[in-house]
Amino acid sequence: MFERAVASGRQITPGSMRLANRLADLGSAQRLLGRQHVARRSLQEALEIQRRLAPGSLDEAQTQLLLAQIERDAGRLEAARAGFETASQIFHKLAGGTLHELEPRRELGETLTALGMVRAARIELAAALALAAQYVPQTGEHAAALYALGRLERREGHTDIAERLFREALRALEVQYGLLGGNTLTSASFSAAFEPLYKDLADILIERGEDDEALELLERFRQRSLRERIDALHFIEIAEAS
Repeated sequence: MFERAVASGRQITPGSMRLANRLADLGSAQRLLGRQHVARRSLQEALEIQRRLAPGSLDEAQTQLLLAQIERDAGRLEAARAGFETASQIFHKLAGGTLHELEPRRELGETLTALGMVRAARIELAAALALAAQYVPQTGEHAAALYALGRLERREGHTDIAERLFREALRALEVQYGLLGGNTLTSASFSAAFEPLYKDLADILIERGEDDEALELLERFRQRSLRERIDALHFIEIAEAS
């Protein structure tokens, strides 16, 4: 549908912001499908139009964010950092102190962590965590911010702080699991997204000789993940049969 919308936009409103936003939507979908190369082309075309017609806009920031995620996924961390910084700066200027800042600041902080830029990373991740705690407490976004900061602290050898942040993230996830309302497809993807959190906390427990708690934690995740995947497959079978 996005491809059809883009084709229509090229004929009716070529070079317009409407076409740019359709291209950005198409690029986002292509990225989620794993078609990174074509996603980059779509997003770059959208960005060129947005920079010409609405430089420094929220539309440009969102496109920059998507392009930076593609660069990050491809391992091009410096390019990703530049994109996340640009997106974060625009969001801060136009929507500072709001939920709009959360994702770009967290993504920037995680990229800075990977680059070893610890001081700058901690600033971004702490800001992202504050936004998450204020606007979306006890959600997946809150858990992601806690986990990102915890990974930084563990990298720096602050194991006690990392463990506390990981446990807070797990508590947020437990609340979120309870709010998913039986949507098995959402629940399954949600569980898989946070598998590294369970494993990282288990690693800390094993390092401390707390093997029993580590095994209990991993088994709880395994059982939940397996149950969710089975339910999701059953859900899909029912949908396809109907």
